[in-house]
This record gives sequence, structure tokens and C-alpha cells, in this order.
Amino acid sequence: MPLTATWLGRNDIERIADMRMRAFTTPAERDKMVQRTLNDRFDDGDVLMLTQDGVDVATATSLSLKINIRGTILPCQGVAWVGTVRTHRRRRIDGHGLASTVLRALREKAIERGEAVSMLAPFRVSFYEHFGFSVVERQATWTIPLNILPEGETGGFAEFSGEPAALESRQRQFLATHGDVETNERSLEYWLNELKEVGFRFIDTDGGSVRSQFTLGTEVSNGQTVAVVHRPWWDSPEALRDLLAMLGTLKDQYSAARITLPADLPLNWMLKEKQVPHRRVDHPAAMVQMNTRMQAAILDYDRFFRALQPPAKAYGAVTVTVHARDKTSTWLLDFANGTVALAPSTESPDAEIDDLAFTAMAFGELSAGDAMAVGGLRLRTPSALPLLDALSAGPKPYCHEYF
Repeated sequence: MPLTATWLGRNDIERIADMRMRAFTTPAERDKMVQRTLNDRFDDGDVLMLTQDGVDVATATSLSLKINIRGTILPCQGVAWVGTVRTHRRRRIDGHGLASTVLRALREKAIERGEAVSMLAPFRVSFYEHFGFSVVERQATWTIPLNILPEGETGGFAEFSGEPAALESRQRQFLATHGDVETNERSLEYWLNELKEVGFRFIDTDGGSVRSQFTLGTEVSNGQTVAVVHRPWWDSPEALRDLLAMLGTLKDQYSAARITLPADLPLNWMLKEKQVPHRRVDHPAAMVQMNTRMQAAILDYDRFFRALQPPAKAYGAVTVTVHARDKTSTWLLDFANGTVALAPSTESPDAEIDDLAFTAMAFGELSAGDAMAVGGLRLRTPSALPLLDALSAGPKPYCHEYF
């Protein structure tokens, strides 16, 4: 039987929760899934449901968000809750896999809404690479003995009680970063509901403004009790230092703290012991684990590249051929006065690159030099390298939101 696609909303909570339960959990967790779905931040028309012969078999959620690209705010699609019932995975219907049908419908929804970027946090990166989603973010998860955390001002910390200024603090962080997705009032409410069973949420106030906030959970690992930081937000390096200092005051209860931060933030330079050991040591030292999270697909290349702000010294043009799974495109990138314009070209390319590496370079996650080192970029004109490297100038992309 053919598939039927329907976009659902707030009047369909029970149906959406049932589908999510069948895709992700068990019947015993249905009530919990209903509550999570009720608390979810989707609007009417955001939830895709694929139905075959009257039975819901696949779903996904398309959230309308905003992303900060080098200081320009663009509309962005947040893809969440992509799931298929267990009986229909890797099954082809109407000549296509269910995943292909879901991702095609999501892309059409984003284009219809005028969203320039689609982003998701995948369960498996290689799965979404088939649909043009490239890794655009790395995280560093630090585990730090509390006695090497920095000293700081901790007198402003209090338990969170719904202060409106908390959202203002998060907005300052959003506007100051790159690749971040905005947290609005609905998203904040969603996260507070998600985190209320994890532990207490704390804020740091200074003269009435909120400088940082985080939820503190607890984990026992290797015989040690670890203070786990969830959804940390801060609006300055000083605020982050004081957040770490506050964790250091908990050394009677915890042995270490675990916090996830942008990969290009050199946290060890804020610690009393800067060493991240390459071998076994007998003194307290931090450990760090690198991981990837967000993937993105650029939907509107013109708007995305106009948002970039390469260094003003980057001047000239380079032609790039981009190889995707289903097509090959050639683009002229014209750098001038701190801008870069993108247009189709019929000229011979100065460089060839696969589409996933091209997206990562455009976001600034992968430099052109690094793309060459791993075989994703092939230069025909050596002088093109500095211009392509200009795309990654500035902070690496990092998203403090999750969906």
C-alpha cells in the first residue's frame, strides 16, 4: 500500500506520543512519552507522520529555529524525533526507503518555510551523510578533579527560581557565538521540564543580571562521585571561570566535575594544573574526550554564504567543483571587503571537493588545509588555498541548544 504523509500538531499529542513510543521505547513508558510529547516545543504543522494502510509507521519533527552564522541570524530547521517502527526499518515502500521519504519531506518543509539551514543531532553520522548532512560541530567533554578548578567569585550563585533574566543571559551568549541556535521562551521551558529530575539548576547573578546557569546532576564512575554539568550557559569568560569555581566549592561531596564545552575552548588554561596527561600521572589532572554532535545541510547557499564574514584581507575569486552523491556543481566564490559571494560557474575549477567537506568548510568546522590533509579537497591551483582557508577564520561552530 502507498504511504500517506500528514503534518500534525498540538491536537494530536496522543497519536504522536504513541508513534514515538513504538519507535523509541516500550509500552511500559507510554505515560512518560505522553508527558514528554505534551511538554515538547513543536507547533501545529511541525510533526510529520507517515501512514501505511491506516497504521503510523514513521515520524519526524521539524522545528522552526534561528541560527547565528558569523553574526547574521538565519532561519533554521531543527530536525528531531526521526523514527520508524521496528517492523518497517530498511523496508522500501513506493520504491523508496522510509528514511528517504522522511528526509525528503523534511527538506521540502524547510524550503517551504524559507529556512536556510537544516540541523540535527544524529544517532549515526554516516546514516545522515547519505542525505547531505555534514558534521559541523565538535565537543570536548572534560572530567576535572575539583581541587584543580580555578578560584573565582561564587557569592552570586543561587538556586534557579524562574528568573526572566536567565533567558536574557542565554540570548547574549547566542548573539556572541557562531553556529549556535537560539533558545526562546518555549525552548527554555522545555529544557527546564527535561532537567527537573536531573538535579538542581543554579544561576549566577551579578547586580541583577544572570551571568551563567547550569543544572547539576550526579554520577558514580570508577568509584568516584562526579558532579555532572547539564546545559551550561555563560555569557563571558569570567562567568565561565566563576561557574567552574562554584563547582570547586563542592569538593566535600564530589571528587570531580564533568562538563561539555566547545572543542576549541582551551579549558586547561583556566585550571590550576594545565596538563592533560599523555601517560599515567600520580597528581590531579584533567581528562578530555572529543566527540561530534551536530550535523547540518545548507539549503540556501546564497543566503548562507552572504552571512559569512571572512577576513577583509581575503580578496579574489576561486572556482570550486563540489561533488555530491546525486550531482556535481561548480561555484565561483568571490571574496572582497569582508564578504564572500557565491554564484554558479562554468569555468575550470581551482579546487574539487566533496559536498560534506564543502559544508563543513562553509561552517568553519573544517579548514581547507585540514580538508586537503584528509583527502576531502583536491587543489588544482595552489593559490586558491588561502582564500578557501578564510572560510574557517574565527571561532568554530558550536550549538548550545539541542533538539
